[in-house]
Amino acid sequence: MARDNYYNEGDKYSQWHRYADDNLGMIDLDQVEICRKCYEPLFLAETCYDKNQAYKTSTTTRRLAERAKLDAYLVFYQYDEIKGVMSGFRVQKIAPFKSQMFQLSVQDWIGEMSKYHEDHKKFCIKETG
Repeated sequence: MARDNYYNEGDKYSQWHRYADDNLGMIDLDQVEICRKCYEPLFLAETCYDKNQAYKTSTTTRRLAERAKLDAYLVFYQYDEIKGVMSGFRVQKIAPFKSQMFQLSVQDWIGEMSKYHEDHKKFCIKETG
């Protein structure tokens, strides 16, 4: 987690951790997609508001996914402030390999996430057992 918070105040623990000891480091994990029946993790994602930036550090998310043998994504989300809704996504797979960045509609990203749930149903201990 960055030493200085440039956008807004985080939760009390995060704020405390930033200054507890200079030798400590922390990140928050933005998304752990799970099965709602058995709580098995399906994939990890680092998310970020899309300001048309080309990069966001996602090293720890990628390393965690590799250790857990999960896929991981970098997700830049576009939000329509006037309508108050998500309006699109730029998504890049970061584990187990790095893909090109691709633009997805809201429905397309929901579809991509849903594929993980469909694949998991074959092995879900609550679904099959």
